[in-house]
Amino acid sequence: MWYNIRVGETTAEASESFAVEGISVFGREDGVITDVYAQWDTLKMVQELGTVSAEWSPA
Repeated sequence: MWYNIRVGETTAEASESFAVEGISVFGREDGVITDVYAQWDTLKMVQELGTVSAEWSPA
């Protein structure tokens, strides 16, 4: 199952935060991230590490 995470970081700020296998980041031209796609196990791990604060829902 895949989850869609909505975040408000810029691409530059998130490049290190999301340097985890299984995560794809999508953003606007100005660099603000609009969507992040991750498998459930990866999402849970990233949340526990505190690198993303986001609301998520089934994609």
